[in-house]
Amino acid sequence: MTRSTSDRRAAAAYLQRFPDISLRLHPERIADHEVSIERRQFTSPAELGEFYTAFRATHHRVEAALANPFARPLKVKDLVARIDEHCDVVRTSFLSMRDYFIAEGKHQRIEVPAYDLGSDGYLLLDGNHRTTGLYMAGVPFTLTLSVLKAPVDRRNLIDLKYWDGGLNRFFNRIRRGTSEDIVRRACRFP
Repeated sequence: MTRSTSDRRAAAAYLQRFPDISLRLHPERIADHEVSIERRQFTSPAELGEFYTAFRATHHRVEAALANPFARPLKVKDLVARIDEHCDVVRTSFLSMRDYFIAEGKHQRIEVPAYDLGSDGYLLLDGNHRTTGLYMAGVPFTLTLSVLKAPVDRRNLIDLKYWDGGLNRFFNRIRRGTSEDIVRRACRFP
């Protein structure tokens, strides 16, 4: 089931509906563009596993900082695969949500906000722990994503820097800084 609305005030209404979004979403910048809100329902754990989370990792470390140019966003399935590498507080939070859903033992209905990444899928704006816990629990569920469709641009949401060319911009800046006409000649010492 998909339902869309298109309005310049949609971003503000979206944030009123989900006031606990902890990512740095800038509704005043999004309002300059045409945005829409779409609701999508998912019932398969495999589909949940493909959602991107707010967590980032390098090959050697999970919970890497956003400023680290080598940190990649983790999908729910990747987060679960590396759950033992998380700090105790975060790991306990994920496992507590899983245990809660298992203990309830009934069909779960959850709604979480997400940002549309185009062909790359969805980035969870909130509900990372609930979605991951639901993925691990193995109970029947219906997860409704309230998807904000707006330009994929880090000026709207800093966490989009991976998708709007963040790492490519980093390497391009290095390449430009080392081109022959910019770099000073090296001094040779005897």
